[in-house]
Amino acid sequence: MQPNAYRAFGEEFTCEYNARANAGENEHANVKTKIDKVRAAIEKLNDTIKADVPEEALRDEMQTMENQRSEIESNLEEVLVTTLRLHPNLITIYKQKITSLIDALNAPETITQANAAIRQLIAKARLAPEGNTLNMDPFW
Repeated sequence: MQPNAYRAFGEEFTCEYNARANAGENEHANVKTKIDKVRAAIEKLNDTIKADVPEEALRDEMQTMENQRSEIESNLEEVLVTTLRLHPNLITIYKQKITSLIDALNAPETITQANAAIRQLIAKARLAPEGNTLNMDPFW
């Protein structure tokens, strides 16, 4: 195994994943800002209509604003709202947990609890004979 390669991969993957999540949230915020502006413009047009300005002059603009609002609202639903972030030390934490599990499986005083913990993680297992061996495929 190459610990430095795994660590570098983990750091780059975490950085890229979190950057994409941030971009999605920024896009969501931009769309929300646009819809707020359109809603404010519609409200302003409504106030203008209430002030007895001729309807003919405002009807087309009002329809345009309503169409924009509908389009933005539909886009807002498509934009990812929240994406979980990965911890920057994910690889180190994972390595520590695996090391602890290996230690627990090798220690006579904790092997029973370690085996029980692993059994709780596996939903089912498929046994597949291959020649003189029996392979197990766990399904998490």
